[in-house]
Amino acid sequence: MQSNINRAYSGGVVNGMSWWLGGNPKFGSRIGFTAIRDGTSNTAAFSEWIKGNAGANTPGLNLVYQIAQLSFGGPQQDVTACQAASTPLWDFKGEYWTLQDTGRGGPYYHIMPPNQPSCNTSAAYGVIDSFIAASSFHPGGVNVLLMDGSVWFIKSSINLSVWNALGTRAGGEVLSADAF
Repeated sequence: MQSNINRAYSGGVVNGMSWWLGGNPKFGSRIGFTAIRDGTSNTAAFSEWIKGNAGANTPGLNLVYQIAQLSFGGPQQDVTACQAASTPLWDFKGEYWTLQDTGRGGPYYHIMPPNQPSCNTSAAYGVIDSFIAASSFHPGGVNVLLMDGSVWFIKSSINLSVWNALGTRAGGEVLSADAF
């Protein structure tokens, strides 16, 4: 699952690793390693997440919950809204892993910390900007592939700003591996 911070916080343009090369540069375009100015050891490429349960709508990390709209108050307010969501939206995460839509296809966003609920909302940029969280059946965290080829077990308790920073390729954040 490829990473990005939600486009709502970056002028409508993907600022993580591109996940859709379908001709719209706001969704993604080809980039080289020189575009990863934060460093390849500070930039997430992929993570695991729990696949949906074929529409069973059983509560859990397989389900995507509905929230009314983005608060645009920043990631923490959106995390709080998603954590409080209880209305099931759909339970088909990963049904087409090569599809560009977050959740239905492969991408996820670095908005929700690992092993938190996933949500979708109506936003100025469309419903493809869901808060699909990295998730796993591992207690306490998820495995994340960084652009340098290393795989790190990232704790569910990671600081939100560090998690958000891992999802960008050129945000100027300086991260230390002990923050993971």
